[in-house]
This record gives sequence, C-alpha cells and structure tokens, in this order.
Amino acid sequence: MTSFSTPRFDPSALSVYLVTSGDDAHTVDTAAACARGGAGMIQVRLKNCDARAYTDLVVRVADAVHEANPSARVLVDDRVDVAYAARFRGAEVHGVHIGQSDIDPLAARALLGPDAIIGLTTGTLELVQQAQAFHSQHPGVLDYVGAGPFRPTPTKDSGRSPLGLEGYGPLVAATDLPIVAIGDVTPNDVEALAGMGVAGCAMVRSLMQAEDPEAITRQAVHDFRVGHLRHQLAAIKKKINDAAGPRASQVRVLPVSKTYPSDVLVAAMDAGMECFGENRPQELRDKAQDCAEQDRHPHWVAIGQLQRNKAKYVAQWADEFQALDSLELAAELNKQLERFGRTLKVMIQVNSSGETQKSGVFPADVAPLLDALREFDRLEVIGMMTVAANRALAGDAATAACFQRMQSLQQSLLDQGYSEVQELSMGMSDDFDLALAHGATCVRIGSAIFGSRPTPRPS
Repeated sequence: MTSFSTPRFDPSALSVYLVTSGDDAHTVDTAAACARGGAGMIQVRLKNCDARAYTDLVVRVADAVHEANPSARVLVDDRVDVAYAARFRGAEVHGVHIGQSDIDPLAARALLGPDAIIGLTTGTLELVQQAQAFHSQHPGVLDYVGAGPFRPTPTKDSGRSPLGLEGYGPLVAATDLPIVAIGDVTPNDVEALAGMGVAGCAMVRSLMQAEDPEAITRQAVHDFRVGHLRHQLAAIKKKINDAAGPRASQVRVLPVSKTYPSDVLVAAMDAGMECFGENRPQELRDKAQDCAEQDRHPHWVAIGQLQRNKAKYVAQWADEFQALDSLELAAELNKQLERFGRTLKVMIQVNSSGETQKSGVFPADVAPLLDALREFDRLEVIGMMTVAANRALAGDAATAACFQRMQSLQQSLLDQGYSEVQELSMGMSDDFDLALAHGATCVRIGSAIFGSRPTPRPS
C-alpha cells in the first residue's frame, strides 16, 4: 500500500474548527462568517440525508467559505462519496472526517487522493493509541484525530465518557497526530484546551447559534493562540530547566517572531512573552508601530546582519541589537541614535565556526572592537552572540565546539577586564540544549514556540 507524506495543510488551521448543523441558508451564512473570523476548518455535517441533498449543501457551503476566506478548509463528515461528488462539481472540498464505523481510512485515501485531508474520530486512550499505531504503519494516511466528548453533548451521543480538561493530556502524549477536542466545546474553553496541547477545538452549537459568529470566532482564534503559545513557552522553559539546572532562572528566552503577523505577537504577549527578535528592520518598525497603537510595548531585539542604510530603523525602534559586527556599523548606529535621542543595548556577533558565509567578527578581533566601542556613548555593550555550525549538517560535536569557544572567549575577556561581556546569546530551536551546556544566557527560539513560519512580507 502506498504511503502519502505530502503536507496537505498547516495544523494551525485546526485551531478553531466549525462543525455545521442544519441545511438552510443560516448554515451556509454561519460557515462563511466563521471562515471570515479565522476558522481554519469547516466540517459540513448532515445526518439522515440522501447523497444528492448532502452534496448540494456541501457545494453551497464550500463556495461561500472559499469566497469568505480562501485559506479555510472544508471537510465532509463521514461521507467520502459526498466529498468526491462535491469535488466533481468543482467545489473546493478538501477532505473528510470519518468515524470509527465509517469507511477504512486507507480506502478514503485511495478514493480522494494524496491531497485530501483525512481526520478520524477517537476519544479514548485506547482509540488514540490504535490511531497512532495505524499512523506509524501507514504514514501520511491520517492528518489528525478528533477526541471527545469534552463534556456531555446533546448534538451527538458517542457512548464514551466525557474527557474533561485533564483527559486530553494523556491523549496528546500518546500520538504525534494533531488532536482536535470536540463535544460541547465553547469559546470559553479554547484557551485552556490549547494549554493542554490539543491542536484545535471543534465547536457546533456555540458557533452555529451565535448572534455574531464572525466576532466570536475571531476572539476564539486569539484565545486559542494565547493558550497554545503559553503551552509552547512552558515546554521550552522545562527543557531549559532540565539543561541548565540551577542556572535556568538566569536564562532569557528570546522568541524570534520574524514573519509572524502582529496579531500573533499580541497573543504572545497575552501568553506572557515580553520580548521579540526580528531580523528584518522594516518589519520590526511595522510591528513596533502596530503594537504601540494598541498600547503594547514589548522589548524589541534586532537580530541578523544589518546594512548601514537600514540602521535608522534599528536606532529608532529596537531596544537591543544582537548582531554588531563592525566599527563602521557601530558609528552609523551611534549617529542615528543621537538623532532619535535614544540609546541601544548591543551584542557583538562572533563567528565561532570559522565558516566564511557566516557573519561576525573572529574571536581574536573582539577585544579590539570592544576597546573601540567605548567611544560611542549611545551604545551599551552587554555581551556576545553567535550562530553555531548547523547541527543537522555538522553534528553535535561541531556545534557544541562553537559554544565552547564562546564560553572560553567570554571567560578570557572577563579575565582581561572586559566586564561588559556578561551575556552569551547562543542557541536556537534545534541546538539550544547544547548552548545551555556551555553557558548561554539568552536562547533565540522561533519555530519551537510559534510553529512553521509564514511567507515573509516584501520589504
């Protein structure tokens, strides 16, 4: 049997998930409103109906949803034949959600093809474990599992005991498939459920009966993000505690938010994050302005190579710059800072791997640069930053050696009286454990907190 592994959707689309009820204009209008509000998944559910009428409804919903939000996905509950028929009629239908007694997932995949999204109902630890075993044997057939009921629901009697909030933790731990909570979930539940690690919350009555489903959905999307980001940050901090031990309280997590829109950053602030790293100066400016208009003022950190003609953006909007690598750039920053009446914390970027394609001064040149930087009254040196050799390509030993060089360099500079090099910013999502073992005080974490990156905006 062929296994399909082509990515079909971003699992973040599951976060707020509408399951429809009814077959009238209200059903179509509500589905479109939820899609406009940010619901990433719309499942069309219609029981006790012939295939032709079901297909007609699916086509109407799919057309309305596509017009409202082309990135939203439309699934059909149970009926693979209806999904196929709606696609045959040209509707933007993306897959099916099937139950334990419905068509075999392998058959559904064979009928709908490799691009279809296929979800499977579970609800007990045993069923989730069975789904995981199936997923391991046939990777790429299932995309997610639904698990419930969260609480007793009048819309569907599954015959299973309610899971409650705490019931989702063991299910999430038992599979690497995304889990969607369902069963009388309301918008008031989504933040807490996201905090348990579920990938999404499916709602029926609370959205279908809402007076303003678009506004309710938009708020639910925000609340889910808050819970999810808080959960991700807690997982990172646990890893830091495990790796750094007693020193963990001294380690700063810098969420790297490049390419993520401002609404995600607002959710991140509501989740407890107070600083963000950006490597595109104009994007930093735009986000800082957006947040300031909402009376949000996080600590902005510019990271990545900076051209001198863009130093004005960093001087005006950043609170910290972690990639200072030349005296000329320092002079331009100092000039722009005088213009804006500001000061800037800076770290010297060090090339610890010796790779010519990487930015940064070489270790032997750090002390002379530190001496020269003392002439610039608008710059406050607080430490050093490095990007190590790529762990996946170079291996653990080569990556760890970069961090060891930085730790040794810091100690040597401190011994020489350069007290300003207190911080070591090193380690990212895939290697921060190695960095912490060698004295990192700041780790730059992007995808491990925020997930896969959206396409960058043009400059």
